[in-house]
Amino acid sequence: DFNGVHQGAAENYHFLFSNLFSLDVVCLRLTNVYGPRQSLLKPCQGFSGAFFRLALHGETIQVYGDGRQLRDMLYVDDAVEAFLTAGAAPPNGIRVYNVGGAQPLSLLEIAQTVARAAGRGARVECVPFPEDRKAIDIGSYYSDITRIRRELGWHPRTEFARGAEQTVAFYRRFAEHYLNGPVHPPCQLATKPRELPERVARATRQSH
Repeated sequence: DFNGVHQGAAENYHFLFSNLFSLDVVCLRLTNVYGPRQSLLKPCQGFSGAFFRLALHGETIQVYGDGRQLRDMLYVDDAVEAFLTAGAAPPNGIRVYNVGGAQPLSLLEIAQTVARAAGRGARVECVPFPEDRKAIDIGSYYSDITRIRRELGWHPRTEFARGAEQTVAFYRRFAEHYLNGPVHPPCQLATKPRELPERVARATRQSH
């Protein structure tokens, strides 16, 4: 999806700067970061924000498919610690580290944990995959953090159940800033190729 393309491009720009200008580069490949101050109302921000928003409103969290897809959840405090640790490390050329959660969990487990933390009638149900989402679903993905643990000594400290409780407590305290605004419509993904706008099609024809 566009997020993956953007991340890959940004990483390669940094590799290019390192090769051309001897810039010390450390790339942290973050997994699903969640926690206080995460946006809950804007679309295309990942599933975790939507899970927390629905649970905090006492609504049903819908999990696509059977919910067995695995993910690892990274609490924001642990992510910050990874950045500080990597930034303080001695220069050593280009380094790339996966930065992920303590253990992989199924999407169903993640949703159930969020619902339990929120209480107040929040529940979870599995629903069929919409075709547009199924087309870009990555299946199971969780990080191998062996390298950053070995080289920098970093590892996540926050289990998801505790992080979910802390996240819920934060949003309950500051609901007026994070929960009470308008919910933007979800990202609309094309299910079939669309025609190019005429000005783009004309420019393409001229270039040939």
